[in-house]
Amino acid sequence: RSMELFTKHVMPVLREAVEKIPDSAEPHFNLGLAYSRLDRPAEAAAAFARSLELAPPTPERCFALGIALRALRRDPEAVVQLQSATQQAPDRPDYFFHLGEARRATGDFAGALEAFGVAIDLDSSRADAQFYRSDLLARSDRLAEAEAGYRRTLALAPRHLQARLDLAKLYTQQQRHREALPLLRQALELDPRSAGAHYLLGQVYTQTGQTQQAEAELAAFR
Repeated sequence: RSMELFTKHVMPVLREAVEKIPDSAEPHFNLGLAYSRLDRPAEAAAAFARSLELAPPTPERCFALGIALRALRRDPEAVVQLQSATQQAPDRPDYFFHLGEARRATGDFAGALEAFGVAIDLDSSRADAQFYRSDLLARSDRLAEAEAGYRRTLALAPRHLQARLDLAKLYTQQQRHREALPLLRQALELDPRSAGAHYLLGQVYTQTGQTQQAEAELAAFR
């Protein structure tokens, strides 16, 4: 209902502002924000891009365009805008986090690690940045750092299911089954239908010789 009222009453005003002063960046930027709110990223990106054509770039406008481009899966273009936003506003952890996500999507894992690291340095309470950085560390076989990162993620967000599963997987790969076991049981408490937790738990039980429990968990996985 609120979105319907927004579309009916606010959008015409914003479009009219663009028509009245088409060479001003601000109305285009405001229209882009409105399109973003309505989950219309293509129109949002066009409006944000026009606002950047009409005035010198600001971190807010570059960031907004970067987010819209990410929603369109135009990640290489998003990286350019988000990088510009971080250069203009180097104290914004959210800008660096989204830059990390965009770089990760393009396959630039080293660049993503760097961006997530800066986001964490600026705001150590960001569980999302901790988690994605840990995932990249694990993929790079930097397992001790990954383990520490997953543990920090869980300290910040105890109900983070995927961090719990990924840490358990890391332990199983290192034959540290006793440490993986409580993590997987906790994961199933969070989500009894988690296929990943049932599968990993079945693997742990198999490796520790608990055949009946292994069969039950693998049956639940299937």
